[in-house]
Amino acid sequence: MTSEHRGETARGRQRPGLVLLCLIASALLPVLAACSSAVHYSTGAPAPTSSPSSNPYRRFDQDVTKLVERQAEWQAPKRLKANETARIGLVIGDPSRLKTEIRGLVPGSYPKHAGRVKVGSTISVQLTTYSGDASVTPSDAIDNSLGEHTALLFTWYVHPKHPDTAPGLFLTAEVVTKMSDGHVLRQELYLVIPVDRTLQYTMYQVFTNWGTWAAIVTAVSGAAAGIWRWRKRKQKTKQPKTRPKAKQPAE
Repeated sequence: MTSEHRGETARGRQRPGLVLLCLIASALLPVLAACSSAVHYSTGAPAPTSSPSSNPYRRFDQDVTKLVERQAEWQAPKRLKANETARIGLVIGDPSRLKTEIRGLVPGSYPKHAGRVKVGSTISVQLTTYSGDASVTPSDAIDNSLGEHTALLFTWYVHPKHPDTAPGLFLTAEVVTKMSDGHVLRQELYLVIPVDRTLQYTMYQVFTNWGTWAAIVTAVSGAAAGIWRWRKRKQKTKQPKTRPKAKQPAE
């Protein structure tokens, strides 16, 4: 056998192996391509997230972080009286900048810790209570703030309608801060004040209660009837007995 014939025979034996390798490579190419794309996605750009503009509270959250926190303090009497109006105040910020206003608007009041609240450029406060316990009327509001030094005073007239049981009249101050996007931040502060009974309230309660009047009339009527019967019996016992006439002697 010549050398040329041996070379052709060898090349003929190698062709089936090359064909097999080509088939294997063509089968693996799609798998490798998929793995390559998957690896490229996981190590490349981050997974898609929601756009900041699609979050309606993003602006609100940003505004809240810009708010400043200030101390709140009640200015109120230690006790209230039933059916008598008193003035109550709430200071947010530095009370030392409101000394004159506190003495003029809430005389005789005592400071009481209320808590801490977040405040902004636009703030309002509303005082509420159960309508059956007291009536609340807004009064003056003073703003002595200067720069970062907050000094706000809100006052109300409170008229308790009846003496309460312990612990006292429950009042709620709702602090409302308006944000630039139109949303509002609401915070609540609470105050409890005892309410005392007065002679004026007791007399008013007596003269406006029909049940009380009925009881008084019944008691007075019973007493009057008893006195009348007692006097009648006394008069009967004091009435003198008539003596029998003496018989005339016979002539």
